[in-house]
Amino acid sequence: MLYSATKIAKEIFPGFTLDASSGTASILGFVNGLQYNGLVKETETNLPGQKVELTNCFASTFALIEDFDTLAYNISTFMSEPGTIKIFDVLALDPTHIAMDFSVEWE
Repeated sequence: MLYSATKIAKEIFPGFTLDASSGTASILGFVNGLQYNGLVKETETNLPGQKVELTNCFASTFALIEDFDTLAYNISTFMSEPGTIKIFDVLALDPTHIAMDFSVEWE
């Protein structure tokens, strides 16, 4: 019997769908679970199809994951195009983005 992987997707907001079976979704779910909501009693339930509330922590974690993906791509394609070298991207631009997004994450 062959195993066929099914893709589970969750629409975060219109036009942005996240693959819920990926490692990125696991990290974002972990970060979302660590957020303290106090003693607020929810009057609504979080049913499928309802609006998902985004926080700064969630957005900065998503941006940080994207920054690491971009850095990995730039390293793997460092000299792939003839006549170009991605020195500035790898040594300055990507680490700066990571540092800035990590500072938001730290708050």
